[in-house]
Amino acid sequence: MGCNDSRLSPQGWEGLRRSKYFEGTAAADIKKIVNLGYMLDMDPGQQVFGKGDFADSFYLILSGEVAIVAGGQIIKKWGVGEGFGEEALLMDGEMLRLASATCTRKPSAKPSD
Repeated sequence: MGCNDSRLSPQGWEGLRRSKYFEGTAAADIKKIVNLGYMLDMDPGQQVFGKGDFADSFYLILSGEVAIVAGGQIIKKWGVGEGFGEEALLMDGEMLRLASATCTRKPSAKPSD
């Protein structure tokens, strides 16, 4: 991509490049967007958020994998370049998470408020 940010690994930039959210977006503009959020570095089994938590962030997976879990069952998995939690940004007012998100493979997810 030709854009460097010390907060992102080469794998992180690859994840952004692969994301449908940034198709056709210039590297300089992606860097500006990246600077609006913050990085989460998580271990497998660690929760990104839990059921009943206030929904206030969108997450973009830069590396690894995250699963949505409800009732002990995996409902959906997301990998590199995919995002989840967008309903938190689209809903007007307070919203609680209906399931938990758990890391299943070493990810870095970038939330954006």
